[in-house]
Amino acid sequence: MKVYITLFLLGLSVLIKAEDAELDYGFIQENGSVTARSMAMGGSSTAAGWDYEAAVANPACLTQIRSKEMHLTWGYRSIIDSAWDGNGGNGANGVSENKIKSIGYIYSFPVIRGSLVAAVGYSRPNDLLYIKSLSNNSGWEEMQSEGHTGQWTAALGVDVAKNLGIGFTYSHIRGYEDFSRRDVNVELNANDSYTGHTFSAGWLYRMHYDLYFGGSVRFADYISLTNRMSEDSLKDSYYYPYQFPDENGTFIVPLRLKCALAYVTTPLTLSLDFGFSSWSGLDYTFEEQSVSNFQKVFKDQFNGSFGIEWLLPVVPVKVRAGTSY
Repeated sequence: MKVYITLFLLGLSVLIKAEDAELDYGFIQENGSVTARSMAMGGSSTAAGWDYEAAVANPACLTQIRSKEMHLTWGYRSIIDSAWDGNGGNGANGVSENKIKSIGYIYSFPVIRGSLVAAVGYSRPNDLLYIKSLSNNSGWEEMQSEGHTGQWTAALGVDVAKNLGIGFTYSHIRGYEDFSRRDVNVELNANDSYTGHTFSAGWLYRMHYDLYFGGSVRFADYISLTNRMSEDSLKDSYYYPYQFPDENGTFIVPLRLKCALAYVTTPLTLSLDFGFSSWSGLDYTFEEQSVSNFQKVFKDQFNGSFGIEWLLPVVPVKVRAGTSY
C-alpha cells in the first residue's frame, strides 16, 4: 500500500450557485473538490482524477488505479469580513473552521486483464461557511452560517474494452446549515438539515498520444429538507422568544453533465473540464406548495476548469495549479 502526502500549493476557483436569495440552500450549487490534488488543479478531475476524487467526480477514472490506496484530506478555511456600507459601518469579525474534507479506501481487484476497482468513503463537497458583520456608532448587525454538504459514497470502475472504462457511483447525502442573524433588537436562528441520495455514471476513453477523454452524468438528486427557526425579540428591555413551526420540503435536483480532455504523462498532466447543469429543471415542494411556476429563479449554467500538474526534474516534488469558473 502506498502513502501519499499532498500539499495544496495553488488553486483559484469561483463557487457557482444556481439561485438567488429566495432559495439559499447549500445543496443548490455545484459540488466542490474533495481531495487536495483536485482542489489545487481547480477541480479539473473528470478525466485526470486518478485518486479518491474519481469516486465523486467520475468513477470510470478508478480503472486507472492499480493499487490499494487509503486516502485522507483535511482542510482549514478562514473568512475575514470586509463588508462596509455608506453609513460608516465596517466589518468587525471573522470565522474559521478546521475539519475533514474526505476519507476513503480504494481496492483494485486482481484480474487477468483490464481493471476492476472499488472505492468507499465519506466526503464533504461543500463547506457552508459565511459571515457578514457591520458595526458603527448607532448599532451593529451580524449574519453567520456554518455547515456542510456531506455524502457517503460507494463506487465501482471496470474496463469493458481495451481502451474504455466505465463506472458507477451511489451516494447517500446528509448535511446541515446553521444560520443566525443578530442586531440590537432581534436574534434569528435557523437550522436546515437534509438527507437524500444520488446516482452517477461515467466513462473514460484512452486515446493515442497519452490523451484521455472522459465524462460523467449525475442523475437527479432526491433530497428531503427540514427547517427549524426561532426568534428572540427585544422589547422594553425584555426578550420575547418565539419558535416557528418546523417546515419540511422535498427537492429534486436535475441532471448535471461533465466532459473532459486530459494529457497525462509521468512528469506532466494537463486537464480541461467543461460542465453543464440544467438548474432550470429544479423542482420542489415546500409545505404543500410547488414553485414550478417560478423557475426563472434558477438558471442553467455552464462551467469550466483547467489544471496542471508538473513533476519537478531535480527534486521529487509535484507542483499543481488550476483555475475554475
